[in-house]
Amino acid sequence: MAQASVHARISRRVEAYGPRPEWHGESALENLLKSKDLYSAAPSSVRPYEPDKFKVLSSGIVATSLRERLPPEGQWLMDHASTLICRPQGQGDHMVESGEIIPVYPYWDVVLRRSRRKRLDLFRRLMDAGLVGLRLRIRARAGIFFVTKKDGSLRMVIDGREPSSFHLRPPHTGLGSAAAISSLDLSAAALDATHPPEVPRDLHGASADLRQGFYQLTWREMGSWFGFDYPEPIHEFGTNQIFDEATGCMITVADDTMVFPVFEGLAMDWSWPLHLCNMVTADCLQVGIGRAFGVPPQQVPVLAEHCPVPLLRPDMVAVASYVDNGNIIGTSPQIVAKALAGFLGELTRRNLEYHEVELPTKHFTSGGVEFVFDEGICRHKPPRTWRLYESLERLFSIGGCTGLSLRVVLGHLVCHFMLCRPALSCLDHLYRFVARDLYKYARFS
Repeated sequence: MAQASVHARISRRVEAYGPRPEWHGESALENLLKSKDLYSAAPSSVRPYEPDKFKVLSSGIVATSLRERLPPEGQWLMDHASTLICRPQGQGDHMVESGEIIPVYPYWDVVLRRSRRKRLDLFRRLMDAGLVGLRLRIRARAGIFFVTKKDGSLRMVIDGREPSSFHLRPPHTGLGSAAAISSLDLSAAALDATHPPEVPRDLHGASADLRQGFYQLTWREMGSWFGFDYPEPIHEFGTNQIFDEATGCMITVADDTMVFPVFEGLAMDWSWPLHLCNMVTADCLQVGIGRAFGVPPQQVPVLAEHCPVPLLRPDMVAVASYVDNGNIIGTSPQIVAKALAGFLGELTRRNLEYHEVELPTKHFTSGGVEFVFDEGICRHKPPRTWRLYESLERLFSIGGCTGLSLRVVLGHLVCHFMLCRPALSCLDHLYRFVARDLYKYARFS
C-alpha cells in the first residue's frame, strides 16, 4: 500500500508538468550549459557586438546617480567605500606581490578589440547614456563583451574580475527568491490565526522589474576601478572636461590630453551590484507600500532568504525583492493592487524605469517558479524542469564530464532543490567530483 501511494503521488506530480517536450537530451544539455563543449564548458552565448541588437543604446534610458535611489544605509556604504569596499592599498599591493591576486587582462569583445572606430563609437554612445566617463588615470582594468538574450538582443557584460580582486566581498544579500516566497505558511491553520472567518483569503501575487536595472544606476566615484585600457585624446569624445574623483568635481584639460574611458554604471560582472540593486528594489517596495498603506516602511513584511518568515495579514501584503525584481503577495486582489500601485509610484518618484508589470493574479510566477495559489501548488516552470531532466539523462548516457561542466549542472540542481531542501543532501558527492576533476574529463563512479 505504501509503495502504491508513493507511486501514485509521483505520477501526479510528473503529470502536472505536462508532456515531455520533443527535444533531444544533447540539445537540452547544450542549452543548460550554454556550451557545446563538455570538456571546457566554453560559453556559446557570447556574441560579437552588433549595435542594432544592443538595446541599452536604443532604450532612451539615461543612467542617473545610485546615491539618490539608495536608502540611508546604502548612502552610508557609498560614503565609506574606501574602507568598506576597497582593500587598503598596502594589502592589495602585498596580495599582488605574493601571487594571491593574479593580474587578469580583461576579456574584450572581438569586434571592439579589433576596431578602434567601433570601440570609440560605443564609448561615445555610452557616454550619452550616462554610463561612461573619462579619467586621467585608472586603478584597474575592465573589458566589454556581449551575451545573447532569449529575444535575440544583446546584453552587455563588463568584465570586472580585476577590480573585484581588489575589493572586499559584499555582505550577505537577503534575496527574496522563489524559495523565500515558498516559505510562506499558507496553510488553513496559519491563515485562521491572522484572518477572521468573515475576511476572504483570495491569495494573489503581483510583480514588476526594473528596466535595464544595473544600467539605470551610476556610481561616478568608482569609475577609475573600471578603466578601459584604450586611452584616446580627449577631443575624440567631444569634450574637454573629466571627473576628478579626489575632489568630486569636473576639471578642464587641454584638447590633446590622453584620457581613459571608464565605466560609471554598475558593472554586471563586479561583486557588488547585486547587493546594491537589491537594496534599491527592497527599499522601493517598503517605502512605496508603506506610503500607500499609511504605515512606516519597516512595518511592511519582507520575505528573504535566511530571515524569519512573516505571517500574511488581511490588512497588509508581504514583499520579496530579487535584485531588480519586486514581488508582492497578499490575501486579496484589491490589497495586492493597492500595494503594486504604491511600489510603482515609488519607482517613478525615484526616476527608475520599470517594465514587465504582472498585475494581481492567482497564477503568479517569480524566478522561473510558478505559484498556483488557488491549488496550493509551487513548482518550477515545466520547460525548465524538463530541460534539467533531459540534461541529466544525457549526462548519465555519456557517463562522465569535466568538473567545470558538472558545476554548471550542479548549480541548476541546487536551484531546483531549493523548493525541497532535504533533497540537497544527495548532492554531496557531486561537490567532491567537481573539486577533484574541475578541468579534466572524468568518468562517473
